[in-house]
Amino acid sequence: MKKLVVLFMVAMVCMFSLTACKKCISKDYETETVKIVDEYHRGHYVTPVRCGKSFTMVSHPAVYRITVEYEGNKYSINDEETYMKYSTKIDSETKAIFYVKTYDDGSKKYYLDSIE
Repeated sequence: MKKLVVLFMVAMVCMFSLTACKKCISKDYETETVKIVDEYHRGHYVTPVRCGKSFTMVSHPAVYRITVEYEGNKYSINDEETYMKYSTKIDSETKAIFYVKTYDDGSKKYYLDSIE
């Protein structure tokens, strides 16, 4: 039984020590050209919820979403001001600012920060 526990512990240590993790080597902001592909809006609404013998009104906020496409990936930004500016410009191109993390294996991860 002791041998089995020791072998299990050795296997776990080997498994965790042999796996390599990516390390972030730089974080930058980049401006890229993106295509606006979708817009979504859902207005503010209120639903009644029963609490014992009475009802409480639960408020749900409005949703404003613009979806852009860059290198085959879709990114969304949830902002009323951006929605009002770009909701009528579907299928057009614009500039967007991405927060980019570069890793030691050469891969990059893009996070949409804002649309210009």
